[in-house]
Amino acid sequence: MNPGLSGKLVRAARTSTKILKEPKASKHYLIKLSSGKEKLIDSRCKATIGTMSNLEHEAKKLRTAEQSRWLGWRPVVRGVAMNLVDHPHGGGEGRSKSSGSHGRSSQTPWGKPCKSGFKTRPQKKRRSLVRVVRRLGFRGGCWFSDILGLTWRVLELVLVVVSFVVVFVGMGRAEVSSEVQLQDIVSGYRPTQSDH
Repeated sequence: MNPGLSGKLVRAARTSTKILKEPKASKHYLIKLSSGKEKLIDSRCKATIGTMSNLEHEAKKLRTAEQSRWLGWRPVVRGVAMNLVDHPHGGGEGRSKSSGSHGRSSQTPWGKPCKSGFKTRPQKKRRSLVRVVRRLGFRGGCWFSDILGLTWRVLELVLVVVSFVVVFVGMGRAEVSSEVQLQDIVSGYRPTQSDH
């Protein structure tokens, strides 16, 4: 999610999201999607207030199979109805997706398990700003943004200390020069035109 792009989230009919936490120390909003997943979004991103239109989208029924083809939906064929070369569930005698007496778990056409909690999301995306579990105890789940924020705070503190030092040194020099001028006046010294 980068600011300045087109709409990426919550685009389906009758969907909305909630803001759980506004940014204070960090630059990210914590939102909750309609699926229940919590996600961190950059505060520079824009959003629209309200719920998506077409609220009766779920109640609409398709009259014919051809109407679903108009929408781009192709027929779904069961794996057990295919041949063995086409699907892991295919082949065999009768309606069976097991190999012999041993049961076989449900699989995709490419042989990956599709049940039993098998994780299909890429590892890099699981470690992104999506806050499913707070990793390593960092706020918001992103260690990189925390390190950048800490570095920026340290730099601000250093700049404040340096500015105070410069101001106090300048004030000390001004006081010394004023003391010298007072001593010269008390001793009777009068500057001439050649001194200027």
